[in-house]
Amino acid sequence: MNIIKKKTLVYGVIFILLANIFYSSGSLNPLASADSNSESTISPSARYGHRMVFIPNKSEVFMFGGEVAYQSSTLLNQSWKYSTISNNWKNIVSDKSPCARMSHGMVYIVQSNSILLFGGMNVIDVSRMNDMWEFNLETEKWEELVLDVSPSPRSDMSMYYDDSLNKVFLFGGYSPYGSKLSDMWEFDIRNQTWSEVNCSLKPRARYGHQMVYNSHSHEGILFGGNNAGMMNDLWAFNGSTLTWSELINTNPPPVRYWNCLTYMPSSNSILVYGGRNDNFDGDSLSDSWKYSFVTKSWSELLLNTNPSQRMFSFMVTDPNTSNVYLYGGVKNYNEESLDDFWVFSAQTNQWNEITSNVVYWIMGGTIFLGCGIFVCYFLWRKKQRLKK
Repeated sequence: MNIIKKKTLVYGVIFILLANIFYSSGSLNPLASADSNSESTISPSARYGHRMVFIPNKSEVFMFGGEVAYQSSTLLNQSWKYSTISNNWKNIVSDKSPCARMSHGMVYIVQSNSILLFGGMNVIDVSRMNDMWEFNLETEKWEELVLDVSPSPRSDMSMYYDDSLNKVFLFGGYSPYGSKLSDMWEFDIRNQTWSEVNCSLKPRARYGHQMVYNSHSHEGILFGGNNAGMMNDLWAFNGSTLTWSELINTNPPPVRYWNCLTYMPSSNSILVYGGRNDNFDGDSLSDSWKYSFVTKSWSELLLNTNPSQRMFSFMVTDPNTSNVYLYGGVKNYNEESLDDFWVFSAQTNQWNEITSNVVYWIMGGTIFLGCGIFVCYFLWRKKQRLKK
């Protein structure tokens, strides 16, 4: 075996191995697509109606659930984590997990470093649920919490966690019978018990709204929703006194539901993005609004770049940087859902789309494969010339 032949063989084996590694990982594998039981191991599939939380001590975004496309009856039940440090997604495998669902409630619990999930909807039979699950971030395992008392089955409600009280609060939602709810519940983390909160003054019944925790005032903030009419009212709930108060709401965003809402501690403000407005062309929105709790006023952010029109997307804030992360959604009924990922910078007030490092691995793998084919062909041609 001459030297040229040996080199050809060695280079060929090296690049075939490299190509096999990239293919096996899913980077070059066209069959690594998503369905209700199997998703790509590289990054989450397109979806809407999912929920996310931010894990501050790991600088990670955690995501669960959603539906692949509008009324596709293809729900997702895989758990994902995104590292803002390494810019990569990780698919988490647990021996048991909540069933596939959308429009559920989900919060991060600081005290126990865990995630609580409640309720949601199964679009296959249009059933609403009221089961509760806990995800342990140390063991990366789901466990169902079997409770004596729980809120009634529902979807499209909103939940937030008050770390000063170590309690979870839940408001409203869509019942299995089509009615819209206005009940308020608190979940005591220490006792693992739900109890209903009775308030004389409260927001009217609704679904598709959002609530977030204001860490400055230690209140839950509610915006938007729908109930035979879209809303843009703004409310605060005090978990210590168990009372609601309507906030000053001058020149608010247009009415909407199924919008995104998150709190940014560095500016003591909330950010509203997108959602559905039945009166607008295309129905879904792509506007960004901030409400300052310092000035008690709204301002629309007129940006050069922002995510496209969408509803049923979700966003969370990194409390360490106040950067906001948004994933997926759907533009309108009967349209494909989205799989784009965006970050809103609290420093520049600008949206930027995130490209995962996986994309660069795919590009690198393609380049390696192309170089390998070229080198093998070059050496083969050289060998053929020497034979002559």
